[in-house]
Amino acid sequence: MKTDTNNRHRIGFAWFATLMLMVTSAGAAFAATPPENSAAAAKALTWMKTQQQPDGSFAGFGAGSTVDALFALLAAGQNPASFAQGTTTPVTFLQSKAADIAKGTGGAGKLLIATQALGADGKSFGGTDLVGAIEATYGISATGQYGPDAIGHAFALLGLKAAGVTLKSEAVDRLTSLQTAEGGWTFSGAGKPDTNTTAVAVQALLAAGIKADSAPLQKALAYLLSQRNADGGYPYQQGGEFGSDSDANSTAYVAQALTALGATADSAAAQKFLLILQNPSGAFKYMVAEADDNAGATYQVVSALLGTTLINVKGAPEPVAPGTTVGMPRTGQPTDLPLAALGLLSALSAITAGTLARRKARAS
Repeated sequence: MKTDTNNRHRIGFAWFATLMLMVTSAGAAFAATPPENSAAAAKALTWMKTQQQPDGSFAGFGAGSTVDALFALLAAGQNPASFAQGTTTPVTFLQSKAADIAKGTGGAGKLLIATQALGADGKSFGGTDLVGAIEATYGISATGQYGPDAIGHAFALLGLKAAGVTLKSEAVDRLTSLQTAEGGWTFSGAGKPDTNTTAVAVQALLAAGIKADSAPLQKALAYLLSQRNADGGYPYQQGGEFGSDSDANSTAYVAQALTALGATADSAAAQKFLLILQNPSGAFKYMVAEADDNAGATYQVVSALLGTTLINVKGAPEPVAPGTTVGMPRTGQPTDLPLAALGLLSALSAITAGTLARRKARAS
C-alpha cells in the first residue's frame, strides 16, 4: 500500500509539472493580447448582444455582417449557441442563408472559413455545398481564378484551404499575378490598389504557403505601411474616392494582415488606433469624426483586437448543435487556460483525492 501511495505521489508530481508547463505556456500566449484589448472586446460583445435580431442574425449589411459577428464571437472564445433568440442562433441563421450566400464566390469563401471553425461540414452547410459552389466558378472569368474579382478569389482560396482542399497552384499563381506595381491588390483585379483587398490577398497567400519573407509579401507589407496615417490607422485607399481618413474596417483588416505577416509592432499600433474608436456603449464608430455606433465596424474590430486573422479563426469551445440554447454569453475576458490545461487541472484534482480512475474519467 505504501508503494502504491508513493507511485500515486510520483504520478501526481509529474502531472503537476506538466500542468505548470501548460499554464506557463498559456500565460505566454494570452500575454500577446493586451488587457485593454480584451476589456474593449468584452465590452463590445455585451453591446453586440443588443444587435442580434429575432432570426439570429446581427444588424449590419446583410448576411456577411453575421459572418463577421460570428468571427468576433469565436475570437473571444464564445460559444455561438449562447447568442440565441429562442431557438435561433447566428449558426442557424447562416444555415438558412447558405444557398444565397454561396451565389457569390467571396461570400461562399468567407462562410466556408466560418463553417470550418465551427467544425461543420462545408460541403453540406444548411444543405449547401460551399466547396462545390466555389469550385464551380473556377476559370469562368480568367484562367486560374475563382469568380469575377480579386477579393472573391482571395476569399475562395482562404475558404478552400480552411476546408482542407489542396489549392491549385494555378489559382495561387493567379492571385500573385494580380499584385499591382505599388505592391497591393485592387477589388476588381485592375486599377489602383486598396488596403482591404490587399489585406485579404496577403492572408490568402500566407494560407497557401507563400512565406512572409517572400518578395510579393514583403512588397505587400511595404504597400500597406505606405497607407498608414499619423494616427496609426488606415483608410480604404490614400487619395481615393472614400477619402484618406482612417476607418475602423480598413484598419481592422490591415491589423489582421500585419499580424499574419509577423509585423507585430505595426499591428499593435493599428490596434491602438482602433481602441480610440470605442464609444461608451461598447460599440465602435467607423471614423473618429463619426460619433454613431457602427455594427459592422464593431464586429471586425473585435477580431483584430484579439489577434485573430482569416487564417486562424478560432473554433467553437464545443460542438454547436443547430438550435441549441446555452444560456447567456460570457462578457468577461476569454478563458486564460487552453482546454488541455483545464483537463490537467481536473486530473490533478483527482490525483490529490487519490483516485486514479476518476482522474482518467475527468481528463477524457
